[in-house]
Amino acid sequence: QTGAFPIAASVSVPAGAELVFLSGTLADPVKPDAPAGSVERLGDTETQTASVLAKLAKALDAAGLGMGDVVKMNVFLVGDPAQGGRMDFDGMMRAYSRYFGTESQKNVPARTTVQVAALPLPGALVEIEVIAARAPRR
Repeated sequence: QTGAFPIAASVSVPAGAELVFLSGTLADPVKPDAPAGSVERLGDTETQTASVLAKLAKALDAAGLGMGDVVKMNVFLVGDPAQGGRMDFDGMMRAYSRYFGTESQKNVPARTTVQVAALPLPGALVEIEVIAARAPRR
């Protein structure tokens, strides 16, 4: 972990560990009746990040893994119109910090966060992909 900031500068995966790659994941609508392609339909950056991380946690669970097994994360943020077109890094971190570096889940991944021009789903502000590692079988 880098100081009090909940990301790792590096993560070492032991020999024999199985790596599991989860594709980029987008948020589910929070207001399905809002106009298609609108940020309102999917929510702000914090809301979308929380949705994406919940979906990733569910996918990891189905694979017999948890958020503590995530070793690498790539976060793609679109500039938020409500933030003057700048990515809402703080909003992303509020949701991220519920899953990583917590009292109950102390592990943190190595992570890259970048602002991108757009994502495949209109109104999407967040896409996250992760790599998790399963401990080697003994």
